[in-house]
Amino acid sequence: MKKLVATLLLLAMTLAMTACGTLDISKIEGEWTLSTIGGLSIEEYAEAIGASVTDCYVNWTVSDGTVLSINSVVSSSFDISVKSNGFEIMKDSSIVMSVVYKNDTLTYSVDYGNGPVEHVFVKGKNEFTASAGDTYEGTATTEA
Repeated sequence: MKKLVATLLLLAMTLAMTACGTLDISKIEGEWTLSTIGGLSIEEYAEAIGASVTDCYVNWTVSDGTVLSINSVVSSSFDISVKSNGFEIMKDSSIVMSVVYKNDTLTYSVDYGNGPVEHVFVKGKNEFTASAGDTYEGTATTEA
């Protein structure tokens, strides 16, 4: 009886792991641009916080297990760990943020102190000129 229960538990765990495969990376590779913050367009968000629209643009390039994030001030490169519903951005073997892929969008939330604010990226790229800009490159390794 114990062997039967153990075998059934092993089978259930195997099926659960099989169902939790990773996302096809080709679905998320390419250029992405920040489309909305907290439900507001980039233009509306910039106006609401008193910033220039260019300062609020963010482009991501996802390729080869990394994400390159560029805005008007800084460019940052991080490793990613692909999961079943998106990926995690890694820095020094720690998760910086979890990004969800759904309906051809990439989404993550940040809590600025008043609850989570959703950031939504869509395929494409905004053209803008970065100011002098610093560059930061993450050194984490991608988790398998």
